[in-house]
Amino acid sequence: MKFIKQILPQYSRGQSKLIFKKTFDEQYQSNLVECLGRMELLFNEIDPIIANCARVTAERQEIETKINEFRAQVSKIKELSNNSAKLLESLHQILVNMHKILDEIKLKSVTGPKLISLDNTYTWKVNISLLINNVQAIQSEAIHTSKSGYKLMLSCEIYVDAQKQKRYISISLILLRGEFDAILPWPMVFPITLSIIDLTTAKKHISHPIPCDSRISAFNKPTGDANIPFRIAQFCAVDTLLENGNNYIQDGFIFIQMYLDFTAPSANPIPNKGLSKPIEDVIQRNILSNMS
Repeated sequence: MKFIKQILPQYSRGQSKLIFKKTFDEQYQSNLVECLGRMELLFNEIDPIIANCARVTAERQEIETKINEFRAQVSKIKELSNNSAKLLESLHQILVNMHKILDEIKLKSVTGPKLISLDNTYTWKVNISLLINNVQAIQSEAIHTSKSGYKLMLSCEIYVDAQKQKRYISISLILLRGEFDAILPWPMVFPITLSIIDLTTAKKHISHPIPCDSRISAFNKPTGDANIPFRIAQFCAVDTLLENGNNYIQDGFIFIQMYLDFTAPSANPIPNKGLSKPIEDVIQRNILSNMS
């Protein structure tokens, strides 16, 4: 405006208008050029920003694509994990069932009944401490003389002689009811010998024969689950087994052996009780006591 006021007095009104218009156009053009220059500078600065935004947008889309792929993989992994968990649960249940089946198999005899050895013997391992400290009798497993033979069982306990205040190992033979009793001869007439094994080469076993006789009900055909036991109450004094230097205990166990003589039925017949004289022998007293 100051510029306009300076030139107005020097020109006529028409000339003033022309000069003003020309000056204004030049000023406008100058300002416009300046603005365009600034805009160009701004555009030069904006172009990299736009390019960078495009690059970031592309990267964002790429990342989103990867994230979606990762989510799909996670979903698949989760599904597989759930399936694996179900599979593991099924396998665990199968193992539990297998253990149950194995336990049932252990309780049942897979190879059939327990048989005596080829030398007609059966050996029973007994924990001597458990026997002495147990107020109840300890019983062996059931033994068969053959797959279709007699069924037997041994029992062991402590017998106390009240008069002499002496403890004895008491061993009983029990005839059990078997599956083939109907085809077996009765009474059982095969002599049996029970022994506590001497574990040295001296073989000084503590043995007692059990001759079988029809008058002894213990060897008749069982009418129940088991016959009355044939008991040898004073089989062996406990002190005999526990004394120092004995040869009958090893690692806390004694070994009781049963031998059946199938070659000579009734090889040792029991004398008639009414005709027999008093017998002081311990085993004979036990035999006679079982006949009463």
